[in-house]
This record gives sequence, C-alpha cells and structure tokens, in this order.
Amino acid sequence: MKRIFQHIHDDSTSKLYPSLLVNKYWCKNVVTFLWNRPFQMCPKHNRYKLIRTLLTFFSLEETTLINSKLKAYNILIPARPNPIFNYSSMVQEISYMDLETFVKSYLTKITTGCYNDIQKVQILFITISLFQMFLRQGTNIKILVIDKEIYTMDLPDISIFTESHPSGSTNLFQLRIDYNSIKIRNIIQFLKYISDVCKDIQILEFKFNINAYSDELLQSISNTITKQNNLREFSLSNTKHIGIESVMMSLLVHVNTLTSISLAFLNLEQKSMDILLNLKQLKELRIWFCEGLNHYSSIHRFELNTLHLVELSSSVKTRRITQSILQSTGNSITQLGFNIQYIENLDITLTYCPNVEEIILFYLSNDKQNRKFTTKTTNRMVKSWRERLSSLTFKEISIRTLIVNKLE
Repeated sequence: MKRIFQHIHDDSTSKLYPSLLVNKYWCKNVVTFLWNRPFQMCPKHNRYKLIRTLLTFFSLEETTLINSKLKAYNILIPARPNPIFNYSSMVQEISYMDLETFVKSYLTKITTGCYNDIQKVQILFITISLFQMFLRQGTNIKILVIDKEIYTMDLPDISIFTESHPSGSTNLFQLRIDYNSIKIRNIIQFLKYISDVCKDIQILEFKFNINAYSDELLQSISNTITKQNNLREFSLSNTKHIGIESVMMSLLVHVNTLTSISLAFLNLEQKSMDILLNLKQLKELRIWFCEGLNHYSSIHRFELNTLHLVELSSSVKTRRITQSILQSTGNSITQLGFNIQYIENLDITLTYCPNVEEIILFYLSNDKQNRKFTTKTTNRMVKSWRERLSSLTFKEISIRTLIVNKLE
C-alpha cells in the first residue's frame, strides 16, 4: 500500500488528500507522505496554518516560556491539544530559511499591524524555538539546510537543548550550510553536535561568508567529514582568505566513496589537486572561480564524467590549465563547464573530449548589472559559442548557461 501511495505522491501530492478520509489505515499511511516535505508542498496562502499546527507540538512549559517572551509584542500563542499524529516527527527535510519565511506569514496573519511592524526579533525567536523542536523531535530528518534569511543573529545555542535530548536527527543524509553571517560561534557548536550524533551523512555542502572562516571553523568542517562512514558528495565555497589543507586532507578518509567534489571561490594549489587525484571513485569535479592553479601539472588520469573549470586564472593561463587537465582526463567526460567568455576552450574540448554531450557556460554577474543587461549579454555570447561549434563539428552538443553571483 505504501508503494502505491508513494507512486501517487511522486505524481501529484494533491491526489493524496482524499485518501485521508477513506479509513483509519489509509489515513495513517497517507499522512506520512503529506508531511515528509511540508514546507515545499504547502501553498503560500496556507503557510501560516502550517506554523499554527507546528506550534501545538510545544509542551505547556515551552508555550508558557514563548508567550512570556512575546508578551511585550502583544502576541499570544494559544495552548491547543496536540494533533492526532505527531507531524513534526514525520518531516524529512528542513530549511532554516523556510522556517523564517513561514513564521513571517504566521505573524502577519495573527498581528493587527502591517507587515513592516513585525520585528525581526519576533520572527527569530519563534523560528529558533521551532528549529530546536525539530532537532529534538525530528528523528526522521534526512535533509537539513541552514540558510538564514535574517543575518543579524547567530543560530541558537545548540547546548540549550542537546544536553537533555542528545540523540537528535541521527538519520541525516544531507547537510547544507549556506550561511552569510559572520557570527558563527553557535554554528561551530552545531557542527560538533552533528559530527557526534550523525555518522551516515552522504552529502556535505559548506558555504560561509568569506570573512567568517577561521582555523576553528575549518577544523570543525574537517571533523564533520572524518566522522562520516560513507561520504559521497562534498562542496566548499568562499575560502579565498585562508588555506584549506586540513579540509582536503580529511577527504582522504573517504577515498573509496567520494564521487563528487565542488570547490568555488577558494585558493586551490597543486597539493590540493594531488589529494583529489587519490579519490579513486571521483566522477564529478567542479572547480569554480578558484585561484592558485597557475603551476598545475597533471600527474595521473582522472576518470570523470563531469568536469567544470570556470575562471581559474587569466584567459591565457586558464587555457593552459584547461588543456593540461583535459589532455589527461578528457576521454571519459560527458559534461563540461566553462566561463562563457573563454570561447577558445571549445577548440580544446573538441580535441580532447570526443564523448562530450553537454557544455555549461558560466556567467559571473554582480548586483550592479540589471537582469535585462545580463540576459542580453549571455544570449549574445551563447550565440557565438553555437556558431563556433557548428563551424567546427557536426556533433550534437547541448549548450546552456548558468549565472553566478560575484563574490564580494
């Protein structure tokens, strides 16, 4: 029966709702599918209802504490009986930014003032409380994303609730941190907690503010990596001002399982490349806007399916680096990624990559460029790539673009 529900769920979630009313057995099985990704499936006009339901899972003591903090803002969370099902334990994917966004909708609905009257501190306090609840009760969470929208504060102090609830989300499969704040003391605590209780994370992604990285943070990242049993995918961004040797060395623990590495906006030297060459199962390597490879020399052959080499240095040096890497690994590659400005890479591709099927062109944008200008520029450049491709080969190669925001 669950397989049937899963098939219907994958096709259209809305088709599952009538099944709730068939009988108790159907209801019990269907509700888990409706609540495994509630933030992604909830319509915008029902966001406040989702938060209203989640708030019922606080204990009486927690509700009293929250109301005491919100009393000054004339906000009262009413005490309601718990729902029939423990929905919070069914959730499998949590994004911190989703929590903040949905809490905004909830406060907009229950307060009499306009949206601008809602202070960040109210949003943060309720969001923090819900985040703590999920880490405490959400033993089925598989994907956890820390991507704060309000960057004026750090995450909540993890020790507040982990001391009395040490087990936490032990089924975590993917952890992504895209965190632009420079206040990271509690993030470091959080990583220590995660590395202690979660041993089977297979996908790790870290992107902090470029000024937030420190030796302590990098060591926390390294410890999180080494504590996992079978890490498959790893991504790191924005470390141009500090070395990443400790992180790269920790990847060697997963020499037989890592299949995908993405590195962006950092210093990547020959030693780091030598470490990557030891990853026997590596199939996808993405190097975006990195420095330090001016003297790169290929030693062994990668057996890659996907390779992105985007904005590694100046135009001349990028051509030399690209040619050096593709010369040794080009035969196996089916997808390539390049900076859209370096059309000369197309000649190298056709020389060394006979099996390439797709080329992704990256355009580095910034806040000063409006969307119309960016679209016009990228369309003009893509046209040049396609014209050049058609003049060089009859092979069908797909070309598409990705716009990347410039690192400030």
